[in-house]
Amino acid sequence: MKTAYLKIVLILALLLVAVVPVVGAASGSANQIPDGIPPEGANNDNPSHPLGDQQNALRVQAVASQMNGKVNGPVAEVAKGQFVQLEREGEDSIWTVIAEFGPQDHPAPILYSGIPGPLHNEIPEPDRSVDNTTIWTPDFTEAYYENLLFSEAPGAVSMRNFYIEESSNRYTVNGDVTDWVQVPYNAAAYGRNYCGGIVCAQTWVFVNHSVDAWYNAQITAGKTPAEINDYLAQFDVWDRYDMDNDGNFNEPDGYIDHFQSVHAGEGEETGGGAQGTDAIWSHRWYAYYSANGPDGAGPNSFGGVRVGNSNYWIGDYTIEPENGGVGVFTHEFGHDLGLPDLYDTSGNTGGAENSTGFWTLYSSGSYGST
Repeated sequence: MKTAYLKIVLILALLLVAVVPVVGAASGSANQIPDGIPPEGANNDNPSHPLGDQQNALRVQAVASQMNGKVNGPVAEVAKGQFVQLEREGEDSIWTVIAEFGPQDHPAPILYSGIPGPLHNEIPEPDRSVDNTTIWTPDFTEAYYENLLFSEAPGAVSMRNFYIEESSNRYTVNGDVTDWVQVPYNAAAYGRNYCGGIVCAQTWVFVNHSVDAWYNAQITAGKTPAEINDYLAQFDVWDRYDMDNDGNFNEPDGYIDHFQSVHAGEGEETGGGAQGTDAIWSHRWYAYYSANGPDGAGPNSFGGVRVGNSNYWIGDYTIEPENGGVGVFTHEFGHDLGLPDLYDTSGNTGGAENSTGFWTLYSSGSYGST
């Protein structure tokens, strides 16, 4: 993996606290959600969580001090033992697991659909005489995503090249994409909007099931637990939330630094294809942030899901559809870096709008591109 040098200055963090996502079970729905199904949900693609809220608050304080000349450098100590990063440069590695859906319905009636899958490569070929925006290829392979995400060929439309260009070659991404794995349940079991929002926490279960399926496939293929841990170690070199409060963010913390989940089928944000509103809406979030997940509290009680029986966990994640364009992947990863949406997330109840539209990746600019 090559190294480039770049820097992202997160002055936009001031906006992160001003734009507070709505999280929690929707009014009137919590008493209908059975035990064992997480009730959390949101009406946007970048829901908040406690660790992120705390980090954003520290960053706002640090940026204010930086603007007053009281803070210099990439790391600021806002209070004793409370540090926050203000800059990133170099390269970040992303681990991507691609997963298709299984034949089973979830046993909870609230998630029943009676429709299996979808498997990958079941998106119908679009009629280009009437549809010039749906992204399609005959075979969505591991190599397809490697190219879409990490190609550095001149002129290639990839996430890697996007960040190289936007940062003047001071920041970019690399990573690895797995083979397709299959989760037990159908799309409705993970994507249905049972919580009253467009993003519901059953996607945490999808993340959990997909990484467990990957781990089990590795064991079946003859990999040892030690070999799996050695492989995953390359994706844990960053202590995102300064778990040990020492101000050193360049150290492992037991969590995959950047995890990206790809689900078979289309995303709900573009209509959901055959699954409609049962499709998963692309988003960035933190799995089981209350440390009450099926795998326990996690390292330092930071929650998340464990990757099989490995030493590694996933807290922060992004999720995108099988036929997502580079704009959608790049948009959600930008949220993972701390960048906010630039469209009106309030519902625009006042009726007025001065949209950034297609001028920015963090509004409509993430759609309609390969």
